[in-house]
Amino acid sequence: MKITIKTEKIIDGALAKRRILSVKSLDRKYLPAEYVDGDPFVAKHTDGINVYFRREEGDDGNLEWALYEWYDLPKIVSEEEFQVGLIYIRRACERLTEINKRARELAETWKGGETFVI
Repeated sequence: MKITIKTEKIIDGALAKRRILSVKSLDRKYLPAEYVDGDPFVAKHTDGINVYFRREEGDDGNLEWALYEWYDLPKIVSEEEFQVGLIYIRRACERLTEINKRARELAETWKGGETFVI
């Protein structure tokens, strides 16, 4: 998966921030279900992306989804938020690469048909 993020570094008082100018990514409908159902994953949203990841358990004991919403661009975010978002984006890209690798390997070995006589 290739995600392209263009930013501009800005200063707000004594705080480092980034203006996210553009983001290019695959639309969710082109991503495998195994990837979208897993953690973390990145999906296109309008002119940007959503970065989904699981966080601590909620009141009901289930893991809750959290996300970074990087759309309605340009958008200004703190440098800390940007760097944490990049960590999840890299992890999501690594997951998708591994899923695609397994899918290619399976496509090579899982061919043809079988006949069972019982």
